[in-house]
Amino acid sequence: MLFSALFMYAQIQVSTGLNATLTGPEPIGNIDPYWKIASSPNPPNTPARVSTFYSGYWQPTPVGGTNAGWINYSANAYGGNPPGIYVFERDFTIPVSTASFSCNFGVAYDDALVSLELVSPSAATTALAVTPTTAYYLSVPITNTITAPAAGTWKIRATVNFIDQAAAFMLSGTISTVPCRGSFVIGLDNWGGSEPGIFENPAGGFFATGLLKDSTVIVKSDNSGNILWVQKFKLGTGFYQIKDLKVDSNTGDLLGIANKQNGGYQSMIFRCNATATTFGFTKDNKSIVYSQLHLLNAADFIVTGSNNGGFTHLERRSIITGNITTYNLQGEGGDYYSTLVNGRLYGTCRRYYNAAGDFRTGLFAHDAASGSFLWQNAIISRGNTSITTQTRMYPVAPVVDNGRLVVLSSGDLVGFDAYNSGPVEMVMAQTDLVGNVAWTQEYITAGYDRPVSQVVKNTSTGYYIVATLYSTTLSNFAYTLVIKTDKAGNVVWARRLGLTGRNIATKAVERNGSLYLSLASDSYLPNQLMLVKLDPAGNSSQRCEYIQPVNVTARLLPNVQDLRNYPITAKVLAQVNLATIPGALLPQPRPYCFTDCKDSATQRVKGAAPVAANSSLPARAQGMAVSPNPAHNMVTVMLPKALAGKAALVITDLAGRTVQQVVLPAGVPRLDVQLSNMPAGTYQLTVYAAGTRVASAKLVKQ
Repeated sequence: MLFSALFMYAQIQVSTGLNATLTGPEPIGNIDPYWKIASSPNPPNTPARVSTFYSGYWQPTPVGGTNAGWINYSANAYGGNPPGIYVFERDFTIPVSTASFSCNFGVAYDDALVSLELVSPSAATTALAVTPTTAYYLSVPITNTITAPAAGTWKIRATVNFIDQAAAFMLSGTISTVPCRGSFVIGLDNWGGSEPGIFENPAGGFFATGLLKDSTVIVKSDNSGNILWVQKFKLGTGFYQIKDLKVDSNTGDLLGIANKQNGGYQSMIFRCNATATTFGFTKDNKSIVYSQLHLLNAADFIVTGSNNGGFTHLERRSIITGNITTYNLQGEGGDYYSTLVNGRLYGTCRRYYNAAGDFRTGLFAHDAASGSFLWQNAIISRGNTSITTQTRMYPVAPVVDNGRLVVLSSGDLVGFDAYNSGPVEMVMAQTDLVGNVAWTQEYITAGYDRPVSQVVKNTSTGYYIVATLYSTTLSNFAYTLVIKTDKAGNVVWARRLGLTGRNIATKAVERNGSLYLSLASDSYLPNQLMLVKLDPAGNSSQRCEYIQPVNVTARLLPNVQDLRNYPITAKVLAQVNLATIPGALLPQPRPYCFTDCKDSATQRVKGAAPVAANSSLPARAQGMAVSPNPAHNMVTVMLPKALAGKAALVITDLAGRTVQQVVLPAGVPRLDVQLSNMPAGTYQLTVYAAGTRVASAKLVKQ
């Protein structure tokens, strides 16, 4: 497993003693281009100069990895610095729509550090605690994070007492900024699989899941789609895809269920320690397909699904050991999709209504503590007629909304088995908490007659329906359909997600009116795990070709219900512990469309919308290509060949000021560069390798 700080979309190099391009040390004796002496015993506007180091006492410079150097008044470590209080400052810019920024630097000083602080654009200060190591060597790294920072010019301010003339200051490291996005479409390469998942993190953000070859992948993201860490592991043999994931609030561990792809009735339950990258337990079950996991209390959790006998299945297990505790039950014939609210486990299944195979949407409830059956109602069907094989409906997990249940199903409302080769119906119904139907609506999508329901989510103003649209040409699901309804099931808006190939969503998360989805998508690159956030109006940006409006109409159907109880029986479950093989991943997120969360201006990046003729002509200089040019929020830099060692891309404005620096890893000839934090204008892009300028090009940012 690998947990990496992958959310740092921009790093600001703030070390003392660097040259103007931030690619190497400034020669000793020269003025530091970025740090200044704000006040000292010397005359006003005295510059800070790069100093020698005091051999045998001070940390030698330049510092490895950052090229940081000592600075003072005289450029001499051994004297020439009048004693007194020196205030060193370094400006840095925090762009609009920054979610947070983090310090990642250490400081060294001779003689005494009076204070170290961050200064906001309003002049408010934040003190930074410094933990020294060896005298005159860099301190323990300072890692303070400022959330929701004000946009504008910030300062690092260090106040140092020069007791004698042999004195200086040094800072080594960076400041990392995290962008804030109001909505987005972001691709992660090669992780799509066939059943991508997305699950709520109670602490904020979400977990997305996918498949990389034969390994299961978990991605932790914040609300803006910034990747916080990635975990990859192989579960035994075969391909396991996660069906549900919850966070144990006591420990922060992840509890999950996963089903074996093409493995029949074989599933796994696991507990993963996300900090120590270890598993508390893994339980492999060869007779169950799981659907949902629910935290019951601090000690137990509940899982639902179906067994290899074709019956609903319900288990209560220990959070610590994963072992079955109070019950292990078999119920009605069919699948089991569930929601836990106030001690009641509300479920749906494809209820077998008669021996001929007619099955309808069954809605039922169990007591979560004991597992005992409470009631069942068959809904969403044509009702009882002389035809015994008329209905075949497949439901998803219900939602509970202010004393009501909402159920979504798709399949053959008319024409048994027609779903194998012909049109199908998608229907949503609302009932009270004992299954009495209030309304039933069918949803018809213009141009698409094979919708498959995946999930329904509650919002403060209505419901989100998520479905996939089957393509006979592709023999797979070509698009994901999102429908927003009001509380009566009437359509407010509808969107189609996808461009080409597969675009499959099976889960969704609703938060504050917005909808988060993960898709297995081939639209931009094959088998991407696409992370999508739609705002309450159904957009990720106003010009995103990945998301298109689609015409969906709703029509009322007759309400049908038929009460029928069923028995529950205890079962014995054979299970074994399953070995796990951890692995490492380092994703390269590709933002395609997004809007800033603090700025209503729409943003568009490469791949997000058609480019007008002649607006994307590559600019070439000394073998480097930059495209598109002009650019909006992302540009691709292409070198004629990969560089053997590390290099840096430095972006400067027309005044020569560095506005961004990006590391080019060795062996990488191409890099996508974010421009969203840069104002419109003309910029110079320069690549430096081993301190030498190797390529450059001009770029127009629109």
